[in-house]
Amino acid sequence: MTIGNIVSRNAIQYPDREALVFEDTRYTWSELNRRVNRLANALLSLGLKKGDKVAMLAENVPAMVEANYALAKIGVVYFPVKTRLLAPDIKYLIDLSDAKALIFHDEMAGMVAGMKEGLPKVKTYIEVGKKTESYAVAYEEFLKKGSPDEPVAEVDAKDLYIFLCTGGT
Repeated sequence: MTIGNIVSRNAIQYPDREALVFEDTRYTWSELNRRVNRLANALLSLGLKKGDKVAMLAENVPAMVEANYALAKIGVVYFPVKTRLLAPDIKYLIDLSDAKALIFHDEMAGMVAGMKEGLPKVKTYIEVGKKTESYAVAYEEFLKKGSPDEPVAEVDAKDLYIFLCTGGT
């Protein structure tokens, strides 16, 4: 059993039960699994492979849950970055992580734009929210590029799942 298997298993066992509730958004386990699969497959289409890292810069929004499971399903390492850090610290951590993609909330767009040139390893910017910067792809549009079918990836329970940095206190 891996973290990525949780949403797949629950989609089979409890397809119509609520899995995620956020403001006016509600997803059943089967709906959540399809969204997770779409994200996982869209990320694979970027050429990401097991052991690569994707950074996440957002507050608690459904995309964080979806990214967590999607990355776990394909063996790509999830790197959540605390949004309350200062911009130089966020830039340092994203660069340190060797992330190849950054998923960020539109509330962080100004900060991301200011650090983009200093993040040469990040090749893809995916923006969650209602607006999308010119250098980024809209999260919902990105999901549409991926298949809702289970992604094809070999993931072992011993594979690295998450890369966390503390606040250093």
